[in-house]
Amino acid sequence: MRLATLALAVSTTSALAQADRVGADDPAALLQLMRDAGVKSSLGIDGWGDPTIEARSGDVAWEVLFHGCTDGAGCTNVMFAAGFASPGATPDRVNEWNAAQLYSRAFVDDTGEAVLELPINTTGGISTAAFSDGLDWWLTLLPEFRDHVQ
Repeated sequence: MRLATLALAVSTTSALAQADRVGADDPAALLQLMRDAGVKSSLGIDGWGDPTIEARSGDVAWEVLFHGCTDGAGCTNVMFAAGFASPGATPDRVNEWNAAQLYSRAFVDDTGEAVLELPINTTGGISTAAFSDGLDWWLTLLPEFRDHVQ
């Protein structure tokens, strides 16, 4: 009897743990978490046929890019990304940002825009709390980076 109870507890715990996990392989679940956090967002498809989420936080437009996809499905990672066209978006200014940051990366692209990116590895699934924490971090970085390069 004890063994059956233990097996049921392990099975139930495993099912609950799986229900609390999300990944790039389920764009709709990530979209819902973003909406639950108050982010205006919509799901789309990029030029390569992979999912993308277009988002807006305040006056800043940004997107979630999906990577490691095969034929638009089974994606393994996401990257939050935003571009800022600003006269202060110089390589030196962006390098100052990178030197002071641990998790994000920034660069000036070939159009002169300062781009901020934050990758999230979701291979095998991550907890909804971990994704939400990454999203919170991103939402903090966005206005700080915009102000830095203006």
